[in-house]
Amino acid sequence: MVQIPNFQYSYLYTLLRYVPDLKRNEPLNFGIVVEKDREALVRLNTDFDPRDKRTDIDVFNKENLGEWIHYITSELETFQGQTAILFQLSNRLKIQGVKGQYQLSIPANIYFEEELPLEQVANQLYQELVL
Repeated sequence: MVQIPNFQYSYLYTLLRYVPDLKRNEPLNFGIVVEKDREALVRLNTDFDPRDKRTDIDVFNKENLGEWIHYITSELETFQGQTAILFQLSNRLKIQGVKGQYQLSIPANIYFEEELPLEQVANQLYQELVL
């Protein structure tokens, strides 16, 4: 008999993305936010430069990236301790009309058989999905 694993521990995450060409909509991940039990952690590639991955990108404004990262991290601070942090952040961005080359992915769940520290999950997803 096949034993099905019991994935009872859920973590919610969203990817922070840069889209160099909005027509092509091919995002490059530069960070991740992971949420569990009213707490969210951010992991960022502070050395992110899309020109390292795509040769067709001529111009990249690192200052704009820094401003967007500051905006996201300060918004996350306002939601700490609340429920549905990532959904609140996503809704706030929509309400404020934040659009353009910096985007959030749709929040998704990842499941584990055992409860893991939020920092461990954030680091693991960062390694797998961002770097």
